[in-house]
Order: sequence, then C-alpha cells, then structure tokens
Amino acid sequence: MKKVLLIAIAALLLIAVSLPVAFASNNADNKQAPNASFQKNYLAQKLTDAQKADLYKISQQMLNLQKQMIQKYVDFGVITQDQANLIITKMTDNYNKMKEKGLVPGPGMGRMKGFGRGGLKCPLQQNATQ
Repeated sequence: MKKVLLIAIAALLLIAVSLPVAFASNNADNKQAPNASFQKNYLAQKLTDAQKADLYKISQQMLNLQKQMIQKYVDFGVITQDQANLIITKMTDNYNKMKEKGLVPGPGMGRMKGFGRGGLKCPLQQNATQ
C-alpha cells in the first residue's frame, strides 16, 4: 500500500511540475525589449542627420556630466583615480561605438527597467565586497 501511495504522489508531483512548462506561451507576439538592431533599423532610419546630431550633442553633454560625477566620487574618496579612469574609459568607448555604428541614444532606462545590471557586478562592487 505504501509503494502505491508513493508512486501516486511521485506521479502527481511530476505532472504538477511539467504542466506549467508544457503550456508555457511561446508566441511570436511576445513583446521584447528593443535591442541594437531595432535602434539601427528603426530609430536611426526615422531621424534626419540634423536630428541625430541633436541627440548626439545631448548625449555628449550627459557623458560630460557623468564624468564630472565620477570625478566628484574621487574627490570624496569613494573610489580611486584608477577606478575612475577605468569607468570613464568604458563610458567613452561605449559612446564612440554608438556613434560609429550609427545608433542613436535609446528612449529607455537601460537594462532591468532602470534597476541595475541584472545581477552582474561591476568592478567597483567586487572591490567593495572584498
């Protein structure tokens, strides 16, 4: 009797675990976040060169403000100058790659709807935990 009961419970658990997977929606209608190809093929094509230049100008101003903020963190002793140089280099490289590829600054807040990098750690976070 115990064997039959154990087999029945195991079968029910197996069904309970496999049903949600079997009926999961895999429609092509699912909305996904815009990616680089979306920007290049849609956003950039809808803009004139003058509009793109305006966006690049604003993006450059944002980059300069971010650099100033990072320098303030160095002044306050939160990070070292080497860490600041690494961050600034990465930000500048990203901006230059965006312009080289013909992309425009996107309308969104970045990954994870503005709540960070999705569990990935930046070099500063790794240093802070050590």
